[in-house]
Amino acid sequence: TNNLIQLNINTLVQLSHVFIKNASSGDALINVSSVLSLLPYPGGAVYSGTKAFVTNFTEALWYECKNKNIYVMALLPGLTDTNFHQVAIGETKKGDPGGHSYPPEVVVQEAITSLKARSKPSVISGPRYRFLAAIITKLLSRKRIIETMGKDSPGMK
Repeated sequence: TNNLIQLNINTLVQLSHVFIKNASSGDALINVSSVLSLLPYPGGAVYSGTKAFVTNFTEALWYECKNKNIYVMALLPGLTDTNFHQVAIGETKKGDPGGHSYPPEVVVQEAITSLKARSKPSVISGPRYRFLAAIITKLLSRKRIIETMGKDSPGMK
């Protein structure tokens, strides 16, 4: 837990400030957050909480750096076909058998496209996750979101 907070908050803030202090007009910074930064995640409360910080912090930096022509963006990927879950929670299978994940190449390509456009403070990668995040956060109460997220959370089993 402390390592996660150190990495996702303290280290990210330090690196972001060093980058911005030394950045020139036209430079860009992408901080990797998560689509879970928009949702409470029982069983992964520290993870989703630190990623919520990453998203909010980065979006604020986007505004602070706009007039310096330094582009700052939060990238919010959803499930991505990597070994993240193997490392993070000890799952033995790679990827997502339900077909809800995207290959890393899709996430990277969307990040590059958004970086070139330089128009948004944050980008959710994957059309499925953009749609779900918009629907869930607009239509469901916070209580219902928490209950839904907790029901299927591997961290609650």
